[in-house]
Amino acid sequence: MPYVQLVLSDVIGAETPKLGIVGTRLWRFVDLERRLDFLLAGFGWCKMPPHVVAPYLADGRLVKLDIADESIAPSANLTVYAAHSRGHPFGKAGNWLLENVRNRLAMSMGMLS
Repeated sequence: MPYVQLVLSDVIGAETPKLGIVGTRLWRFVDLERRLDFLLAGFGWCKMPPHVVAPYLADGRLVKLDIADESIAPSANLTVYAAHSRGHPFGKAGNWLLENVRNRLAMSMGMLS
C-alpha cells in the first residue's frame, strides 16, 4: 500500500505484534491523541476507535474508508481477559472495575446506548 499508515506502538518493545499493519510506509505513535492530530492534518490513514473519530466524521474533517480486506481492517471482536490468582476472586473494587470496563467497551463498540 503506497500510503502512510499511522500505527500505535508500544513505547518499550520494538518487537510488537504486526496486527493490522499492512503497509511499508509507517509512522509510529505511542499516543492516540498525537496520531489523531496527524490523521486530522492529512498525513496518513489508520483505524481509530469509532467514538474518537465520530465528531470529525460528522463535520466532514475525516472520511471513513470502506475496506473489505480483513487483514487491513479486522472486524472481529477483540477478546479481553481479566485474570486473578486462583483462590483469590475479585473483591468489590475488582468487580466494579471489570463491570466498568465491560460497559465502556460495549459503548465504544456501539452495543449500548
